[in-house]
Amino acid sequence: MSRGQESGDRSQGSGVRGQGSNVKTGGRVSRVTCHVLCFPDLFLAGIVALLAFALYLRTLAPGLLGGDSGEFQFAAWLGGFVHPTGYPLYLLLGWLWTHLLPLGDPAWRMNAFSAAWGALAVGLLYLLARQVIGVAARGRLPLLAVRLPALLAAATFAVSPTFWSQAVVAEVYTLNAALIVAFLFALSRWAATSYDSHRVTLSPCHRVTVSPRPGAHPVGHNRP
Repeated sequence: MSRGQESGDRSQGSGVRGQGSNVKTGGRVSRVTCHVLCFPDLFLAGIVALLAFALYLRTLAPGLLGGDSGEFQFAAWLGGFVHPTGYPLYLLLGWLWTHLLPLGDPAWRMNAFSAAWGALAVGLLYLLARQVIGVAARGRLPLLAVRLPALLAAATFAVSPTFWSQAVVAEVYTLNAALIVAFLFALSRWAATSYDSHRVTLSPCHRVTVSPRPGAHPVGHNRP
């Protein structure tokens, strides 16, 4: 490795340690600082999730439903099965929810189960949008200009007719949406933190270099 590469690696390491400030590397603001989520972001995610949950509870189906929703309400409470593919995770979590939540009847609880997962998906979507916009802006926009579009995206998703209709009845789609958004958020966090360092931290003493294929060189590095 050349001396220039070694000095570049050291500057990248210092940039990762200085995530809380606008660290300049090579005359530009480091991209590491653009994906940092601080307490206001978590607070806003919680607020938008609570507002969505309140909206879904206000418009929640009051009790037993027909079709697939009624099947889910019965199966979750009884610990049974439904039509293929069976939805085991949904039914296991629904069984715990209906037996631990001391409100309403089992049918209402399963409707509220969808509302809870829908609200969580909305909150996670804000964090995902905040993450993606922050990385794309690369520090060129104020935080307000990054957070407002993320809030708008989460709010629009929360009140979209299709998602709203599934968040007020016993259905599997809000759980699925929450899991997908959580995966995308985790993936975006990993991509943003590894973009500059090209490393994934396994422990304080062990690191592994991430390369697209054996023998490939990280982006931005020259061959020796």
